[in-house]
Amino acid sequence: MDNKTVQRGTAQRLTTDSRSSRNVTLRMAEADLDLARKQAEEKGLPYQTYSKSVLHEELLRRERCRAG
Repeated sequence: MDNKTVQRGTAQRLTTDSRSSRNVTLRMAEADLDLARKQAEEKGLPYQTYSKSVLHEELLRRERCRAG
């Protein structure tokens, strides 16, 4: 399974799990937002869904590193 498929699967799961999610407002550097939009477009995803997926994956990675 390639990275694009994994990203889409994660994005779909996050979208499906939206009932248990909350709305938040984040301030981001414009350069980071531009980069997120560019990467999301390359993957064919809405940038907000992509950003949520990237944040989720990084939080899980850090938690595994902390625990392991």
